[in-house]
Amino acid sequence: MQISEFLTSLYRPSNMEYLFEKIVEYFSPQKNNNNNNTLNTEDMESNLTIKEGYGYKRGAINTDWKKRLFVLNQKSLTYFKGGKSIPSGSIGLNNVQHISEIQKDNVFKLFTPGRVYEIRLDSQADAVAWVEALNQASKRGPIT
Repeated sequence: MQISEFLTSLYRPSNMEYLFEKIVEYFSPQKNNNNNNTLNTEDMESNLTIKEGYGYKRGAINTDWKKRLFVLNQKSLTYFKGGKSIPSGSIGLNNVQHISEIQKDNVFKLFTPGRVYEIRLDSQADAVAWVEALNQASKRGPIT
């Protein structure tokens, strides 16, 4: 079944129970009778949140510190302006070449080929926790 056919089959506004059953059926880890759609746990694990919290990011053009919500998973560090609705940006962990030591004012830097990201936290403990979480997420040990 193509994804468009699947989505079309789900659209039944008067029957939410049917919709729920179809979603459960589609993502069932057992084989569907028509195809082999299984839940990909590797993709799910890479999207699981490892750490989430507020900090400050210095922009590349506007160098003022801006408060952002940071969400870390195994693939990226994503940041949001307000809530979690639309990301302002994302840093792929596979692009991070180096993480600086924590500097004055609880700031650390993420070095990527195209840019250096500066991130500031409210406390030294928070900064240490974020650097450790970034290293854990990359699964390659400390990036220094």
